[in-house]
Amino acid sequence: MLKKTILLENKASLTATNLQIVIKTEIRESAISIEDIGFLVIDHP
Repeated sequence: MLKKTILLENKASLTATNLQIVIKTEIRESAISIEDIGFLVIDHP
């Protein structure tokens, strides 16, 4: 199975609930299963 690479470049809130990473931005909210993530890159000053 391929693992996803998640890149966050803008302001976002990260939380973990029910074995999922929840990413909330000003525009939308997304939930991604933790077991599907290979890399999480946070690039924001």
